[in-house]
Amino acid sequence: MFKRFGYYFALAVFLVDMLWLASAWGLAYQVRFYSDLFKGFRVSQEIPPTGPYFRMTGPLLVIFAVFFVSSGLYRTRRIWPLQREIFHVGKVCLLAMTFFVAFLYATNPSGQTPQVNRPFLAIFLILALAGFLVLRILQRALLESLRAAGYYVRKTLLIGEGESAVLVHDRLTSNPELGFHFVGMLNRDGHSHAPGLPPVLGGYDEVDRVVREQHVQQALIALPSEDYPQLDALLEHLGQEFIDVRVIPDLFKYNLLQHWNTTLEGIPMVCLNEPAFNSRALFVKRAMDLLLSVLAIVLSGPLMLVIAVAIKLSSRGPILYVQERMGLDGQRFFMLKFRTMPVNVEAETGPVWATAGDSRPTRLGAFLRKTSLDEFPQFFNVFVGHMSLVGPRPERPVFVEDFRRKVPGYVLRHKVKAGITGWAQVNGWRGNTSLEKRIEHDLYYIENWSLVLDIKILLMTIRYGLIHPHAY
Repeated sequence: MFKRFGYYFALAVFLVDMLWLASAWGLAYQVRFYSDLFKGFRVSQEIPPTGPYFRMTGPLLVIFAVFFVSSGLYRTRRIWPLQREIFHVGKVCLLAMTFFVAFLYATNPSGQTPQVNRPFLAIFLILALAGFLVLRILQRALLESLRAAGYYVRKTLLIGEGESAVLVHDRLTSNPELGFHFVGMLNRDGHSHAPGLPPVLGGYDEVDRVVREQHVQQALIALPSEDYPQLDALLEHLGQEFIDVRVIPDLFKYNLLQHWNTTLEGIPMVCLNEPAFNSRALFVKRAMDLLLSVLAIVLSGPLMLVIAVAIKLSSRGPILYVQERMGLDGQRFFMLKFRTMPVNVEAETGPVWATAGDSRPTRLGAFLRKTSLDEFPQFFNVFVGHMSLVGPRPERPVFVEDFRRKVPGYVLRHKVKAGITGWAQVNGWRGNTSLEKRIEHDLYYIENWSLVLDIKILLMTIRYGLIHPHAY
């Protein structure tokens, strides 16, 4: 029943997609030739006949159908985030549209496309992409509501115990829209039952009986490392059943970033401690850094000039304070700040963190630190690529060497570029506050990075982060 529902649902989605493509084609004709929006752009006021456009609908639907089906667009992907699915749909649309335009040129001996003009094609593509965006959001909402209500769910058997099993169960049950229904679990002794976990149906050696009695459709194996000798026998038994089997390695006790399966020369591997930044994400993030850092330098230039003059007139010493910090992959760079303290203030004390009531800053320096204006020269660090606008705040090497020994997972925050502001800072963890909380927020940012999250942090910084009680 589960597979039949998935087949019919995928077929329904496919038919709706094709219906929308045909509708978008007709709607683009109306917008291009009948809408006042493009009236001034028409070379001729004569509206072309609908015949050639109507005849192109067939090849259009065939080409898009082939690309949509062959790209796996209608496979159910429960664990894909919405933005990834939408990006995949958009990519396939662009590929199909490119092939369709090539088809139009290839079928016209003159090398032109008199049947359909280019503005029309652009309007159609925009409408198609917008429609698919809405359709995918509605499809996701419908599936999630059905699964949350108990429909289209998979009967799942949890095998294991300990932290890994608890975490897998808690994550999946707290997201019922994913459609995992736990019928029970198997553990080491087959009797003891931990609160909050599914009922224990037996031990590892009873997997055959439980799978058949409970009509299990999927098994999740989350063994603690000490039970790994049982894994071979479990996989052998489960391999004889018509169910899906997934193995969750006992890695949750370690601080990890993104991790996924891959192969190297045919050897399966689990990649650990990889941030969520692929090449496309890095390009987008760097482009935003360049654009906004230049804009910030231009807009704040007059203010920075006034601050520079005020620093020079109020105390002896350089305008800028250049301090060595540690950034991406432990690389050292020199971070710029407006000088807020007397020269050589740490000559006697050595490197220390600023604290509330710190008497070292000058009167102007205290104001600059309180308002975060001393950080403005770091836009130049962002421009040259040492830093990003958003990321974990960089620390001095002497502190990094100390923290990496005391705080588990501290070095993971160096998997991305350091930032002027970050998720920890906008949530109040800046200055002399809990280091553990700061790292927790930094790792959350690295694991869940998106352009939307960066923009959100920048807006929160403008609203809450410039003047802060822990800025001193």
